[in-house]
Parts: sequence; structure tokens; C-alpha cells
Amino acid sequence: HLFADIFERDVLTYKQRELVTISVIASLGALEPMLTSHLNLSLNVGWQPVQLHYFITTIECTA
Repeated sequence: HLFADIFERDVLTYKQRELVTISVIASLGALEPMLTSHLNLSLNVGWQPVQLHYFITTIECTA
């Protein structure tokens, strides 16, 4: 399971783990509730709304 593999290791910080998770969910599409949940979690680990906005915009431009 992708997310379990990401979160059980200590290689990435919590902030980095959330970005990986968001990028996968956003790329898959049609998973808005899960994406919203992880965007909110990202705020809890220190990302700012404007940073997340730019990140999602970048993903949308490359998808």
C-alpha cells in the first residue's frame, strides 16, 4: 500500500509526506474528499494555504 510505505519510514518529514500524498491523490483525480482531507492535514503540519495553492496549480498544469 503506497501510503503505508510512505508514512512508516522516517526518510521524509511529515510535510514532505503530505506533499507526496497530495500529488498522488490529485494526479489520480475523482478523489476530492480524500484530497480535501490531506490538504487540511497539510495545514496542520506547517504548510501555508498559498503554498498548497501553488502546489496544486503546478500539478494541474502538468497533468
